Amino acid sequence: MKRQIIVLFLLILLFTFNLASAQPNPYQPNSQLPTIYPSWNLVWSDEFNAIGKPNPENWIYENGFVRNEE
Repeated sequence: MKRQIIVLFLLILLFTFNLASAQPNPYQPNSQLPTIYPSWNLVWSDEFNAIGKPNPENWIYENGFVRNEE
């Protein structure tokens, strides 16, 4: 009986370890290409790939908690 409990515990431990190692790493960039929808058109995007502040033509600062009253 004691041996069966030890084997069961080891199987549960192994299964738990396999589940934990199968999770994607949230700190690695997603290398998958975005889904393409032929009937959709991109209206606006800003990739923030330039050094410095965001483009002031597209972005403004809010003073206080204007939205959602957060």
